[in-house]
Amino acid sequence: ALVGLNEMLKRQEATFKERCISQRQELEEKLRSLQSGEDDEQTRRMLEIERLYDTDLSKHKKLRGLLAKKNLQIARVQRSIDAIPTRAELLQYQRRFVELYELVSHKLVETRK
Repeated sequence: ALVGLNEMLKRQEATFKERCISQRQELEEKLRSLQSGEDDEQTRRMLEIERLYDTDLSKHKKLRGLLAKKNLQIARVQRSIDAIPTRAELLQYQRRFVELYELVSHKLVETRK
């Protein structure tokens, strides 16, 4: 579930970046037209576009922060899963404990003789 959410956030981030890049290009074109002396309507539109760009940029930063938090959560969960021994490891521990028990009991028998 966390991995799916992480992938979704990555896709949203990629589409957001593409949209921001296209808006930036549009804004740069508008800026060039403004510098060439267009009318006040163009200026109002440019200011609106700049405002939209700023809001989208803040959304992008917020999404990046959320993605970073999710990545940390995923890493934490993976570490906790890795801390649990597998069935094979448990069997190996059991075999080793049995071997050690047999060695100690054999040594005890020999010391009692």
